[in-house]
Amino acid sequence: MKVAYAKIVFIILAVFAFKIAIADSIRTKDFKRNPSSQNIQVQTSF
Repeated sequence: MKVAYAKIVFIILAVFAFKIAIADSIRTKDFKRNPSSQNIQVQTSF
């Protein structure tokens, strides 16, 4: 039972990391497309 639970947690974490990677790639595309949004993203990162 614990092994199955660990697998489920691992899958959730993998999907979560995958979504973050996709969101990050989309953000960098918008970042390159819109130089005006650069200041906003720098402020929100701190």
